[in-house]
Amino acid sequence: MKAHDNPFASRYMDSLPYIPIGTDWERILGGLKNQSGRGAVVGPKGTGKTTFLEELKRRLSREGYTVHLLRLNQERKRPDREEVRQICSGLDLQSAVLLDGAEQLSRLGWISFVFKTRKAGILVASSHSPGLLPTLLKTTATPELLQILANRLLPEDSPLEPEHSFRLFHARNGNLRLALMDLYDIWARR
Repeated sequence: MKAHDNPFASRYMDSLPYIPIGTDWERILGGLKNQSGRGAVVGPKGTGKTTFLEELKRRLSREGYTVHLLRLNQERKRPDREEVRQICSGLDLQSAVLLDGAEQLSRLGWISFVFKTRKAGILVASSHSPGLLPTLLKTTATPELLQILANRLLPEDSPLEPEHSFRLFHARNGNLRLALMDLYDIWARR
């Protein structure tokens, strides 16, 4: 199978929505409002924190917010100073700042970031551990969620069976991203 025909190619995987488990978007957005527009998305790697922030960005944009999404990771442990300066110079109550990978910042870096973004109406950060902001959402993953996501990408005549979903999920210790990448490899060999 050619890479562009693989149902698990990144262009298809990037279109998958965040599916809340045990809550819904109305409750999440209500919780954010109740927390004065501040909240943390907390969960292990591969459980949907980045996907959640991307979906939150879309929803807040539709509500009229100017949304800034910054991504940090092991290669990029700090946001670009000039980018932060430009973003912060225009923040107001209709601004939302979303920070993916906040655990990459040092404690001092985090305090500085929160101070610089204080004028934003909304600040949401994702992290592997709680404690940076009041927890808005704990991301979790299940074999059933893996099956739902995979079946959104697969042809109707080739669904992912529950036992296969269970094996993949546990082989990757609950990391949905890695399990979906395994499915890419499996389909590439077809």
